[in-house]
Amino acid sequence: MNLLPVMTRDDRVRTALEQVERYKAKVERLEKENELLLEQFVTWATNAERKGVTITMLNASLPKPERDRTKGVK
Repeated sequence: MNLLPVMTRDDRVRTALEQVERYKAKVERLEKENELLLEQFVTWATNAERKGVTITMLNASLPKPERDRTKGVK
């Protein structure tokens, strides 16, 4: 016995259109967020350049954590 409700074609279309609207809203939100992050990057890059920080310095790898210290071993 199938306990799931049967969806009509109209229900499926309505559900698909609602999903499209959710995706459109998400894309719009992510595009705005990306624009703000790009603006922040330009600000940071300009300020770093003014202070003499080079791209090489900015791209340097982060130091690896000392695992013994984080485990409480001395």
